[in-house]
Amino acid sequence: MHLLLVRDSLFRMNSLIIASFLLFFSGVSAAPPCGEFTPEGQPAHCLQWLDADGATIWTASIRGKSGPPNRATEPIHAKTWHLPLDSMTLRLLDGAPIATDDLLGSVVVFDFWASWCEPCRQELPLMQAFHEENQERGLHTFAVNVDEPPSTARATARVLGLDLPIVEYTAELRAAFAVTQLPTVVLVDRAGQIRGRWELFKDGTEERIFWAVGEMLDIAGAERETIAERLTGGKNLEVRWMREFRGAVEGVAYVAPPGGEPRVIVTHGRTLLVLRPDGRTETKISGNLVAGRVVPSQPDIEGGYSLLSYRLGGAGVSRVDLPDKSTARWEAPAPVFDARWVDPHDPQAGAALGTLTGLVQVDREGRTVRTADIGLVRGLVRHPAADGAAAAPAWLALTGSATPRKLQVLDSDLSTISSQETNRAPWRLEGAGADGHFGLLPSSARALAVGHFFAGVEQDQIAVAGDGQLVILAAESGKELFRARWDEVGDLAAGDLDGDGLDELCVVWGRRLAALAEILDQGE
Repeated sequence: MHLLLVRDSLFRMNSLIIASFLLFFSGVSAAPPCGEFTPEGQPAHCLQWLDADGATIWTASIRGKSGPPNRATEPIHAKTWHLPLDSMTLRLLDGAPIATDDLLGSVVVFDFWASWCEPCRQELPLMQAFHEENQERGLHTFAVNVDEPPSTARATARVLGLDLPIVEYTAELRAAFAVTQLPTVVLVDRAGQIRGRWELFKDGTEERIFWAVGEMLDIAGAERETIAERLTGGKNLEVRWMREFRGAVEGVAYVAPPGGEPRVIVTHGRTLLVLRPDGRTETKISGNLVAGRVVPSQPDIEGGYSLLSYRLGGAGVSRVDLPDKSTARWEAPAPVFDARWVDPHDPQAGAALGTLTGLVQVDREGRTVRTADIGLVRGLVRHPAADGAAAAPAWLALTGSATPRKLQVLDSDLSTISSQETNRAPWRLEGAGADGHFGLLPSSARALAVGHFFAGVEQDQIAVAGDGQLVILAAESGKELFRARWDEVGDLAAGDLDGDGLDELCVVWGRRLAALAEILDQGE
């Protein structure tokens, strides 16, 4: 289906909008009064959770970075992510097969070679000598002969005086490493992660390889680092996996095709990645794309799906069809601040764009279908009662550059059905939960996701991030369930990646993405 991406443009928000947007969300306790005010007299850190009619369910103030007093902290650790080695069986020319899973806990070197490769014949004896010096430290070295008869490989090994196990270059190894140049050396750490790859040999290559292998031998296991600090006294989450990308991550989304494995969509720079549930890359799309925040459609029965992605203040829009990977791009008539599919179940119906000047509906090629000149659209969600009828509510839009802001209900023709002023100055409209509820976020908020993260809590939970904190609240009451000090969180997504009935929370900050899940059996 389709993937909509909003790219950079020369349009940008004025300095007041930028300054307000760059503030982050700090955290919310169990529905306390909103007692913090800006110099203009407006509550600065107040989150409102509203029902489908726009009535306030609860209101919660956001505290500063220090969090509540007298609460201890404990670190949230994550293992540094590297591409894991696929599980496979190594077929030795002489000896029993070896499963790579049985090598976990050891450092493994694969040395790909052939008898006709003169650099291979020079470096293999050096590799064997290094192996003999370090095998008692947990080093396993395999000489993988590429596409030669076993008799040729054995004869060459005898001439070179090799005692290393000779491995056949099987289809599994070919799929995992796709060796095109010889020699190629691949280094795998004790946790089964690929830590280095060297192709062809120049002066000094052996020294660099041996130094890297020695470093891995000195490490007992996968490195762990502290990425955030959890405040004790609430629920707990642990990092299932973490990845680091080449550029700052702009957006993240969760997609669950029917009958298939869920996927995580990540955007950075001009690249879009489709990740498997364990964080491995399945699909990479690069080119003339500028990716931003990502909003998924509902996958169809064949597993096709669509996403909307945008950068606030950008006017360029790209569409990518998945799994076909075809792309298209157009220009919105004004800088975009939010984007939604007109019908999440049918991306062919086009998109609705909340822009600097109003609401714009476009077809799948970006051609304008209709507009509503309602001013700056700060947030846009489908109305819970939307049913496609002409006069029925279709959209909820938060509008206005000045105070007070307005919450407007529009029909499918973008005509205004009703409009009410908000009693505060919310910065953005986000939602909605399964019950059609949604949130008015303050200027300090950066991201919001609704999911079911904790066992024993029947209601949905709301994850919010910004101002150096990540907080999870109960949707019905605003009660705080989890809080962590976490700097620079840029986006959140929620979905069940492992099929256990609880959602993982995907957290984006800087160039990193972590998938968090509840720690069960804590004895709380």
